[in-house]
Order: sequence, then C-alpha cells, then structure tokens
Amino acid sequence: MLLGLSALTLFAAQMVPSIERSDVVITGKVLSVQKVRTREEELAKSSKWKRILLDEIWKAEVAIESISKTGQPLAKIEHIYYEQRYSGPPRNDENTLVGYGRACPSYAKITPGQKAEFFCIRRTEDGKRVLFIPDRESVMASDQRN
Repeated sequence: MLLGLSALTLFAAQMVPSIERSDVVITGKVLSVQKVRTREEELAKSSKWKRILLDEIWKAEVAIESISKTGQPLAKIEHIYYEQRYSGPPRNDENTLVGYGRACPSYAKITPGQKAEFFCIRRTEDGKRVLFIPDRESVMASDQRN
C-alpha cells in the first residue's frame, strides 16, 4: 500500500505545472482562438481504414501581462498552440476513421477573455518553433496561482 501511495504521489506531482519543466511561463489574457488544422495519420494500405482523424491543433492569441520565464524575447502578443478533441464531421468518406482523442492528460481549456498563467513548452508546428500548451494542467487561472 505504501508503494502504491508513493507512486500516486509521484504521478500527481508530475501533473502540477512547474516553471522548471516549462520553456516559457507567461500570464496574460486570451484575445482570440482559432483552429489551425486537423491532425490525421495515414494507416496501412492493407486495412479498410486509410486514415484516422486524431484531434485538432488550435492557437490562442494572448496579450502578455507578465513573464515568469523565457529564454528569448517575446512579443506583447504571442500565439500559443494547443490540442483539442476532434470536433469536425463524423467522417467525410468510408475509408476514414475518427479518433476519440485522449483521456489523460486532458486537453487544455482556453477561451477568449480568459486570464491565466500559461506554462508552455517549445514545439515544432508546421515547420516553425511555437509556444505549446501540452495539457489542461498547464493553464492555471490567475486567481488559482497564489
């Protein structure tokens, strides 16, 4: 039982956002959100299903109010990318399978007007390095941080 409790404590500690595990930590207000693209994967040619629609990549335009950590200069308004569950049509042809997204860690919840602290990593998206929110725990409402 002690081993199980220790493992649970270790797992929970990894779910809390931290400055140390983040490349950039900023506080700001979300001005807008926009879908960038649907992530999909080609499947083996021998199967009935030729591709699977996994989830969606979105970006939020954030007006930066303060910066807790960064390795390079940031603009006053930055774009932060994040994943969302696929919300498009069920499928557009008989050879496409729609994925149901992931369960854990959960998707980030980002909405226009939201004020939060964002714990970002740097990731390559469409050939360029961007700020990226990996999960829901990496977005902390401004009033939750203290």
